[in-house]
Formats: sequence, C-alpha cells, structure tokens
Amino acid sequence: MTVENQDELKKRAAVMYYRDDMTQAEIARALYLSRTKISRLLKAAKEENIVDIRINGGFRRNDYLEHIFEERYGLKEAVILADIPGGEDEALRTVARAAAEYIDSILTKDSIIGIGRGRTLQTVVECMEPQRFLPIQVVQLIGLLNNPSQNEEEMELVRQFAKVYGASCHNLFAPFILDDKQARQVLNRVAAVGKTIELAKQANVILSSVGNFDLKDKRILWNSYLGKEEKLRLSQQGAVGLFFGRYYDREGRILDTELHNKIFGLEVEEIVNKEQVITIAQGQKKALPILGALHGGLMKTLITDENTALNVLIQEGKMIE
Repeated sequence: MTVENQDELKKRAAVMYYRDDMTQAEIARALYLSRTKISRLLKAAKEENIVDIRINGGFRRNDYLEHIFEERYGLKEAVILADIPGGEDEALRTVARAAAEYIDSILTKDSIIGIGRGRTLQTVVECMEPQRFLPIQVVQLIGLLNNPSQNEEEMELVRQFAKVYGASCHNLFAPFILDDKQARQVLNRVAAVGKTIELAKQANVILSSVGNFDLKDKRILWNSYLGKEEKLRLSQQGAVGLFFGRYYDREGRILDTELHNKIFGLEVEEIVNKEQVITIAQGQKKALPILGALHGGLMKTLITDENTALNVLIQEGKMIE
C-alpha cells in the first residue's frame, strides 16, 4: 500500500472515530480491516497531527456570582468569567471564546440554532473551533436591515456558523421592516421565505445578545428606523435595551411602538419560549440592557464576565448580600 493510501486511511479512520462516534470495531468492519490495524491508524493520526485533540474549559468562573444570578433571576444557568485581563475588546473576545465552547457542549445532531445579529455574536462565531461535524441547522430569526454591507455580514454570520460544523444554513431573505400587512402575507407565501420562518419556529437553541438604547449612537442601525416622535415616545417609556429589534424597559416590558408591528420574523414570545435561550453580553454599557432582559425573562442562560455582572447588580441597586 502506498504512503498516500495509508494517509487517506488514517484520515478516514479518524473521521469515523472522532467525528462520527463510531467504535473501532465498527470502523474495522466498514474498512475491512482488523481492530488492531484501526488502533494503529488512530494512534498514527494523533502522532502525525492529523488529529488535534484539545481539552477545553480553561476559564476561571465566579461560582458565587453565578449562584446569585441563577437564584435571583431564575436563570437555567449563568456563566460568569472571573479575572479577565486587558481592555474591553480582549474581555469581549474571552467571553466569546467561553460562549463558543459552551454552545459546542450543548449541541446535538438534532439542534436547530436560531441566531440573532451583532458584533458580539460575530465574535462568538469567529471563536468557534469545534472538533466534530454535526448535522445541525442554523437559521436567521428576523429579516434583513436596510444596509447592504450589514446584511452581508449578517448572512455570513449564519453561513460561517453552519460551515464550522459542516451543517446547513438558512438565511431569511426578507426585509426587517414591512409596512404593509398584505405584503407580509404575500412574502410568507413565498416558498423559500415561508420555509425559513417555519424552520425558525422549530429552533431549540437561540443565540442572542442585547443592544443598548442610545439614540445618539449612529452605529446602532435600528435607530434609523425610528421617526422623531417614536424616539421621544421610547425615551419617555424608559427604553433601556433591544432584543431582536424590540425595545424594552428595565423591567423587561416590550414597549409600545409602531416599529414592532412592522418587524418581519419571529415574535418575542416565539423566541423566549424555546428550550435554550442563550444571551452573550459583556461591557459596562450592556449592564442595564442585561438587567431589563433578566427581569423580562428574555433569556434562560447568561454568559458574561464578573465586571459586567457586578455592574448589573449595581444597576439593580442590590449588591451581594
């Protein structure tokens, strides 16, 4: 047997063993080889770096704060990282790496992931380095913004997530805002769009972040959809954050604005009732949006760092007891 054939066998055996979870006996039968031969191939694959095995989970966590957040806010799980060095960009990347590992640990072959948008989730996807392929499905939950470059980033976010798992992706090729109810009905009947919406409704893992309410920040593209009167109304209602395009106050109440009735995609109730609703957010500006989302039950799992978590408690006015 040539060297090339030997290398190909090592790769095939490694894929079957590490990605497909087949036993050595099953691989031996599939490749018409002995179990001893398969064992040697797998050993050689590791020694020659064909397989790279790493142990994840090297993050220090603040167990005490995690317990407080789970008890006080009824979270299924809180992941709060401790002792993160460096500035805010480095802290965000560390939280994103921890989030990528956490997400990988809960995914199964039956997972359907509904994903939001934004810089935080982009960083999470950039940090994903799974050691296996999974036949999962990744789907976009709300329509596209009126910004070509932002839309391309958003679609690429869904595609890249799916790509690292060798999975299928489903973009929602529809505008974020639809003024006409009849247009919404027509669009829902378009095969590709209707199929994506139905798949989104079946999602069992939701990945989100929360946006902060700042009408002066021109980087927040949602603001471009608001008229002067709507901006004033949201300010008067005490808006603190954004969740899948919906504004909410510090108690997590979705606010009354015309914009919410025009959004094309899943409703808030359809999102938060999923089995896993994971919010990744980090930074001082995110403290109040996180607090409102916690009060409103807009998440089941929170992934952040201890500085952000402490700022949330400060905003609440209830420090550690």
